[in-house]
Amino acid sequence: MAAVLGLVAALALGTVGEAKAAAPTEKTAPTTPATTTADRFTDRPHGFASLAGGTTGGAGGKVVTVTDQASLARYAAAEEPYVIRVKGSIAVEPFGSDIVVASDKTLIGVGDTGEIVHGELHLKPGTHNVIIRNLTIRDSYVEGDWDGKTTDFDAIQMDSVHHVWIDHNRFTHMGDGLLDVRKDSEYITVSYNQFADHNKAFGIGWTDNVTTQITIDHNWFTGTKQRNPSADNCAYAHLYNNYFSNQVADGDPQWTYGSWARGRTEMVIENSYYDGVQQTLYVDPSGRGDFTSVQAAVTAVGGSGWTLVIAPGTYRETVSVDRSRTEMTWLGAGDGPRDVVIVYDNAAGTPKPDGSGTYGTTGSATTTVRGDGFTAHRITFANDFLREEHPEISGTQAVAIKVQGDRSAFHHCRFLGHQDTLYSDSNAASVFARQFFSHCYVEGDVDFVFGRATAVFEHCHFRTLNRTDLSGRPYGFVFAPSTEAANPHGYLVTRSHISSEAPDGYYKLARPWVPSSSTSVRPMLTVRDTWMGAGIDAVAPYANMRAEHPWQNQRFAEYDNFGPGSVVTVPENRPQLTDEQAESATRAAWLGDWRPPAAF
Repeated sequence: MAAVLGLVAALALGTVGEAKAAAPTEKTAPTTPATTTADRFTDRPHGFASLAGGTTGGAGGKVVTVTDQASLARYAAAEEPYVIRVKGSIAVEPFGSDIVVASDKTLIGVGDTGEIVHGELHLKPGTHNVIIRNLTIRDSYVEGDWDGKTTDFDAIQMDSVHHVWIDHNRFTHMGDGLLDVRKDSEYITVSYNQFADHNKAFGIGWTDNVTTQITIDHNWFTGTKQRNPSADNCAYAHLYNNYFSNQVADGDPQWTYGSWARGRTEMVIENSYYDGVQQTLYVDPSGRGDFTSVQAAVTAVGGSGWTLVIAPGTYRETVSVDRSRTEMTWLGAGDGPRDVVIVYDNAAGTPKPDGSGTYGTTGSATTTVRGDGFTAHRITFANDFLREEHPEISGTQAVAIKVQGDRSAFHHCRFLGHQDTLYSDSNAASVFARQFFSHCYVEGDVDFVFGRATAVFEHCHFRTLNRTDLSGRPYGFVFAPSTEAANPHGYLVTRSHISSEAPDGYYKLARPWVPSSSTSVRPMLTVRDTWMGAGIDAVAPYANMRAEHPWQNQRFAEYDNFGPGSVVTVPENRPQLTDEQAESATRAAWLGDWRPPAAF
């Protein structure tokens, strides 16, 4: 399936002219539309809004022309049907306020003058039979609130409505979304609109029920970053002949996504055109995508800004993203990370097929990411090498993923292995690569999170494995940072969870990794606000890797942890941050001017 399914016809996104916008001079609008082919196309809704009785708006009601907020608000909220002609620019006060639109209404701009500024059209639950056409709704954006976290000033917002037609409008520069079709809304058609210069363009859903039916056609999304649209648990979403151009990110190098079908959405996209947007390839092991392997897709692309949508399946292969492939995003297309698995079984001591020696720790990685700006969502990275199956191999380090690029982010991913599972590193000792792991799961036994990156682990779960190949303690170590002494930030673990399959006290929290070839390493690890299970040795949670580099000389610290593995019984064995020090041990301090892309 090609990323671009076809060319769209010329997008007829003009305004509806004065002759079309102006209602008849009679006191009531005609109850039946004109019978010509052109009038049926332009004046009747199509798609889902035309089904189950159709959408007629204020037909049969009085026709009024409004030029001020008070009149617009009065007629729009009235119980009886109205055709409301909006003439000129209506500035809404207070800034961001709602104009409530009740059932049986048509709102239509007069010529190219009708616009609503600083305000929102709001359709409350139960509202039905509404037509909104030929309006510009703009400029409720609050400076600095690009993510729309402090305001909820949409252009149009509707909750639990039915039979609504949104047609030939222009939406731009609002405070949160441009169009939000929410909470089990049914029989909706959105056609011939322009969504422009915004972050969150068009959201659908916010419910677990699979109810909404929506047609989205002949729209122009330009300069929008995400939700183009985002459809959550739609029973049916039909997108066709839409045009996507010049997607931007307001300085953020990550353009998150275009059209997105989430949850149990059934979506069909056809005849849409993508012009100057982030490139997308589809990987499917059964052959229904552009490639059947992840590495083949990576090899096929070059430069910056590619997205791989990876279908559910197990991809038994090694994958390498070199430094020339930047700002790449991998999206697991399943319901969670268990559905998309990239796995192989090389170990450090595994002989190479060409007889040139063994792979070594770095070469054992199932996945290697060297390019900057890499992001992954809902994927499992694994190395399933097992020591007991290969007693002939002494080098048992087996990396699931080695991440070296700056600005690397992982959301809702799993990392599975035994020794050296997650290699969080950089491309050179002089490069302080920043990495962010959110709501991830990591398991292993020996040094299974290690390397020299500046890495933040937030809301992550670390699981120490039981072992049958040795006796006594320790079984292993969770962290083995190798931070350069010049780097003020190593590993930060916050609001996370550390559990264990092993007997109580059989694991160390960390040991410092100072490579024998390095004279400039002073490992750093801060663990704060984190639950530690009984598997961690609470009395002596740290150990040395080499006697000449004792852990006490490194930068290990804890703060406000809890759980049986966090109990401070020997204070000198558990360095603690002061309250003042803890104020600067934050994600923002570690990552600096980089804002990781959000999970979705």
